[in-house]
Amino acid sequence: MLQRSKLNFWKPDNQMAVMPPINTAPPMVVGSPILGINLSVNTGTWALPPSSFDIQWYVNGTPAVGKTGFLFGLLTVLNLGQTISAKITANNSVGSTEIFSNSVNILAA
Repeated sequence: MLQRSKLNFWKPDNQMAVMPPINTAPPMVVGSPILGINLSVNTGTWALPPSSFDIQWYVNGTPAVGKTGFLFGLLTVLNLGQTISAKITANNSVGSTEIFSNSVNILAA
């Protein structure tokens, strides 16, 4: 039996995805971008649901060493004036799709 997905792609029941995930609403950095606050990121909304996500945080356009989860962490004086975003990689059995979140500029309280 065939099932119809929300994007009109047909696939057999109990079979793997037929395409990599498709982003339908972008990920967003969550939290006030001021010193002393934690930042996190949501994954956005996806069609052909991902089986997993990989997250890499970026500071001023460069991958941040050791910052690879949903939580960036507490913003400190070292982050003042920096621009922070996250790259979300959505994975399924067919492949992966990468998309960046919004960027936030870190301000003093």
